[in-house]
Amino acid sequence: VVDKGHAADLDSSNKAFVYNYTDLLRQAMHRTMVYGQGTRDLCGPDGFTTEQFIEKVAWRLDRYLKMGAEEAEERRTAPVRPSRKLRRNYDVDEEAIKELFAQYDVNSDGSIDLPEFMDMMIKLGVAPLKHASEKKVEDA
Repeated sequence: VVDKGHAADLDSSNKAFVYNYTDLLRQAMHRTMVYGQGTRDLCGPDGFTTEQFIEKVAWRLDRYLKMGAEEAEERRTAPVRPSRKLRRNYDVDEEAIKELFAQYDVNSDGSIDLPEFMDMMIKLGVAPLKHASEKKVEDA
């Protein structure tokens, strides 16, 4: 197999456009999957047909292409809440989640503020760690 590289490398006259387009297409496909709108082979019987998936990706790509660069980046990187259908596929114990939430919502105000969130992340062992270089600067 001969690697011919990216299409933009073959004809560099519109390289920026091609790279931007392929990046937006990749992100549109990814977001469509994240929103639980994937094909049946990946999402089960409630999933989209291939044609429906392609139409949804095309719709999302068209929106991204019409947005300004900053707005598109902001929307593409915004957190996405998994659909209820997707969460059901993981058989999530919602009562256990509520109990866990209550454990870290120490002031019982119905939300977790930053200090509570940090405590939760540390206790659950999922808090991001600083790199060694950051620690040396902080300790100095």
